[in-house]
Amino acid sequence: MIKTKGELIYNKTTLFVYPSLELPDTILLRNGFKNAYLCDHEYDLYLLFQPENFDDIFEDFSNYMRKHEYCRDEYDLDEKVMFVMEIPEQFKNIIDHFKIGKYSKFNSQYIQQCIPMVKKGSISKAWKVFNQDLSLRREWEKELGYKEGELEKWNEEVYPKPEPKNEIYRYNPEIKIDWE
Repeated sequence: MIKTKGELIYNKTTLFVYPSLELPDTILLRNGFKNAYLCDHEYDLYLLFQPENFDDIFEDFSNYMRKHEYCRDEYDLDEKVMFVMEIPEQFKNIIDHFKIGKYSKFNSQYIQQCIPMVKKGSISKAWKVFNQDLSLRREWEKELGYKEGELEKWNEEVYPKPEPKNEIYRYNPEIKIDWE
């Protein structure tokens, strides 16, 4: 999981799959966005929000989300709200690659259209992962104690594969899912 400003921890679904909806990050963050999750059996994406206030501003935002072409449902969870979004048809094929951690196999149209190369003045982590960026490989080598260039011979992805317990909301290990 990835720590970001404000100590939020984002999972891999938020980093790699959520951009398929092409929603403006700033609007979501202002309205209490917490994380995105996959469904355990369909091509849906769940967006979890915990707004500071359930006021007119959040209601306007909720109306915006309800009218979004990919919004399928919305429901309340105690002090949170979950929006169920359909992954756009042209990007549903990324899910199979995502589940097994084959990020470099993602559809090139998806990467070009949905993943910014530069974010906050530097190359985005997602872009580095999708393109198996050498600098990210070097970071992993250093962090894991390998010699420079040692991970190159593995010819593997440069980021760990996702774990269902982090990517499925209220994951239940007793329920069999097709994750491999």
